[in-house]
Amino acid sequence: MNHARPHAGRALLLAALGAALVVALALAFRGLHIDAPLHVSIDGEEVFGGFDLAGLPLLGALALAGALLLALAITLVVVPVVLVAVVLGLLLLALVLIGVPLAVVLLAALLLMSPLILVGWLLWRALAS
Repeated sequence: MNHARPHAGRALLLAALGAALVVALALAFRGLHIDAPLHVSIDGEEVFGGFDLAGLPLLGALALAGALLLALAITLVVVPVVLVAVVLGLLLLALVLIGVPLAVVLLAALLLMSPLILVGWLLWRALAS
């Protein structure tokens, strides 16, 4: 009998797809010849004179691709969660600002009308019997 988790195959597939995406991005970075205008100067002497993605070693490209993939995954999770939390907070605020005063007004109206409601109920009982 197979007692493995039912979603273990799906998680393995997602991990394999993520690894393949990282490798593909790393290889794409190595093929890009984008020279970023990044210059580091110390005491007027240029220490670092440019950043070329094609010049990255394979492990550096893998690390950059993994970091970009992780940042994308975090963004895809965090942004919707924050949006839902903000909407729920606004709904709660609206409930507090509108619902509570309406409930107080309703209770006050019921308190003021309670003798009339009692008389109506007693009259209805008297006529029903």
